[in-house]
Amino acid sequence: MGDEHKATREGVTLFDLTSFGKIDVKGKGALPLLQRLTDSDINKPVGSAVYTQFLNTHGGIESDLTVTRLGDDHFWVITGSGFIANDLARIEMHVDEKDEDVWIRDITQEYACLALWGPKSRAVLEKITTSDVSNEAHPYLQTKLININGAKVYAQRVSYAGELGWELYIPNNRATMVWDMLIEAG
Repeated sequence: MGDEHKATREGVTLFDLTSFGKIDVKGKGALPLLQRLTDSDINKPVGSAVYTQFLNTHGGIESDLTVTRLGDDHFWVITGSGFIANDLARIEMHVDEKDEDVWIRDITQEYACLALWGPKSRAVLEKITTSDVSNEAHPYLQTKLININGAKVYAQRVSYAGELGWELYIPNNRATMVWDMLIEAG
């Protein structure tokens, strides 16, 4: 563990976070629904990721998650591995008649999540993508589609290690290829 910690702090590490829950929420009522459920303002520009929580009626934390705005009426809720069913149910339970046109779907099994973290993570990512991942083009808490060898990957600029990093959301059929390219590049 000490070696992994040092590598993350001083170099670059790759973590498999595929078990994270991924919930797709779309439609005109998606924003109002998610605004009611979270303790942060998620009405941010397309591409923004917001670290937030779902709260209970007493103000206690029920879930720790990120909400990413992929379109005007399109969001991804990324939640912990052990909370997928609870968070999906919480979202579905709070849909009411004023939330017209809301579609909610568990897409956990459709995407892998690879976390590339550490001060050298950008140098590794730049080796395998033609997309601009500079700080100016891809700032913290922003999500952009990037191209990795023909795969369309959602690159979310976030790290739980206190260093530069990305969560890479990859269609499952391309995940092994991206993993191998990252290992070879880094």
